[in-house]
Amino acid sequence: MARLGRAIWRVVKAVLDQLAKLATKLGQAIWRVVKATPKAAMIVLTWIWDGMKSVGGAVAEVGMRVVALLHTALVAVFQLFRTITLQDVINGCKAVLQAVFVSFPQAVVGFFARAGRVAYEVLKTMFGCAGQVFAILVYLIWLILTWPPRQVWKMLEAAGRSARKGVEEILVWMDPKRMP
Repeated sequence: MARLGRAIWRVVKAVLDQLAKLATKLGQAIWRVVKATPKAAMIVLTWIWDGMKSVGGAVAEVGMRVVALLHTALVAVFQLFRTITLQDVINGCKAVLQAVFVSFPQAVVGFFARAGRVAYEVLKTMFGCAGQVFAILVYLIWLILTWPPRQVWKMLEAAGRSARKGVEEILVWMDPKRMP
């Protein structure tokens, strides 16, 4: 009976030692996450700030282009078209359209495109190697899910190119002087 009591005591003592070690490791892991939180927050805030700067710069560029176009048009009217030509006004319109339909969307899409990289950096900062593995797994799942639509799009592009070339061949056949 005494041996049974000592055996039970050794088992209880071993379990308690393991629980103490587990609690220590859990506390250390929680501390690492808490300690990494400001770094991760700084990464996210830097990303948001950079995105706001790029989008704000694109909006300012659109505004500047519109003001420049209006200035060009007003100068042309007040000087009775002596120094400013119609080509200058057309160039101003092109600049506005480029700023609205190219530069601004590129800034917005670039901001959101960097979100994946920011998420990876945050996970790496917060959870170390485990965060990196998790981010890579999510990225691989994303690639697997988006692969079929990308392939369908490539097929549709190829079909469109083929149809365009077929129409061009028919037009050349109908009018041999028409060469693309």
